[in-house]
Amino acid sequence: MPGSVDNAARRDPGAELARRAARRIGEYLTTHPGVDQDTIQGELAGVDALVVPREATVLLAKILLLLAQGEGVNVMPDSAELTTQQAADFLNVSRPYLIKLLESDKIPYHQDPLPSSRHPPADQVP
Repeated sequence: MPGSVDNAARRDPGAELARRAARRIGEYLTTHPGVDQDTIQGELAGVDALVVPREATVLLAKILLLLAQGEGVNVMPDSAELTTQQAADFLNVSRPYLIKLLESDKIPYHQDPLPSSRHPPADQVP
């Protein structure tokens, strides 16, 4: 409905700001395809600008869209290793069930010298 505000915007005053920024970045990405880097300039930044790789601009747009919807965001490098509890939480399963998946080789993991210490790589957790 035109002029209506969704629940996320009512709960978080930053949601509307995130929505506007995501829309502006989305428009920029659409009108400037094939660019390797982007210049981001704040509304009150004067001549100072931040030059970032295109991948960072795309990631920022995705983060802003999620924030606008009232979602939380976590950023983790692909090379990160998770604890079994973190991996279980991410998959929304119990830790014992995750350990069964690890032991049946359904998810690769790194075994520390301690027998009870398993660390699945973040990019291998489905």
